[in-house]
Amino acid sequence: DRRAKRFVAGFMGISNLMEGKVEGSCVRLSNGSLCAAKVPEGVADGSPVQLSVRPEKIVLDGVTDAMVSLSGTVAERVYVGTATQVIVALADGGPRIVALEQNTERARDDDRWEIGHGVTVGWLPEHSLVLR
Repeated sequence: DRRAKRFVAGFMGISNLMEGKVEGSCVRLSNGSLCAAKVPEGVADGSPVQLSVRPEKIVLDGVTDAMVSLSGTVAERVYVGTATQVIVALADGGPRIVALEQNTERARDDDRWEIGHGVTVGWLPEHSLVLR
């Protein structure tokens, strides 16, 4: 059941849940972005799914060719002690996602992500979980 899987994803901690539809071995998000992911066997093209990616798996502006790569804008920044949650509004009306960045490299307040700053977010396809 879809609600049970969403509950489990949320129970495991903060998880980004993005609505989309299966397209081959990818999920197409509502804003048109195509994200490589391991689609469960038996899920047909066009099936509605949710793509789940944990915040600590998301990279900001350090995206490599092997990663899913999406553009967005920093919408919020929340300092939570040893880490900062960076909320990014994906381009073209896409969902907001949360990235978790350890406060090691960006220790000074003037060195952190600014609200309104354009960023590229990315993650490895194997860090995508497709939920029916």
